[in-house]
Amino acid sequence: MLPEPIQILRVAGSHREVGRGIGEAFADAIREAVAREVDPGSGGSLPAGRTLEDQLTTAARYRAATERVYPWLIEELDGCAEGAGVDPLTFFAVSIEEIWYEPATREPIGRCSDLVAGPAATTDGHLLVGHNNDLGPEAEEQIVAIVRESEQPGVTVIEVAKKHRITQTTLSRWGRKFSGLEPNQAAELQKTLKENTRLKKMVAERDLEIEILKEINAKKW
Repeated sequence: MLPEPIQILRVAGSHREVGRGIGEAFADAIREAVAREVDPGSGGSLPAGRTLEDQLTTAARYRAATERVYPWLIEELDGCAEGAGVDPLTFFAVSIEEIWYEPATREPIGRCSDLVAGPAATTDGHLLVGHNNDLGPEAEEQIVAIVRESEQPGVTVIEVAKKHRITQTTLSRWGRKFSGLEPNQAAELQKTLKENTRLKKMVAERDLEIEILKEINAKKW
């Protein structure tokens, strides 16, 4: 399953001009994304117990911190909001994934992981940022269902990715792993993979025990 060709947009100028060009080119998609998050009539996803005003207040604090360190990024985002005809602060708020989650306790198991390595820890002095999506076993049946949907005649990867709010790259990666499976087979696949891992570990431990016994016997003679 190959992804649809990626549209290439060439823009030039200042950061604000570049952002404005992107906003104008993708105005419909940007307005749709903003409405999807903040407008209850469009299936908005405001966290329980929070209002849009609460979200914007939180976003304003993020924005102030970002502007101090990356003023060029704020210029580009503001230009993008201007080009798309949306409120700059609301647009910035929608781009901050973390503030749209329900408040949760700190549980390192079964949650997404972020890793940041600063200049003191990197050989070239760059800042490296990584993110890992830790999906539970129950999510795999949903993933297989999405992959199967993308394999139906007349359906494009772009349409399915947009519908489920994932990237085409992610959908293609899922396709390579789960293509041909039915949703109810995902759990069985994971059980098989876990069993294989367990057996490999047992074989490795047995081989290690044999090597230790050989050394002990050699020392006796």
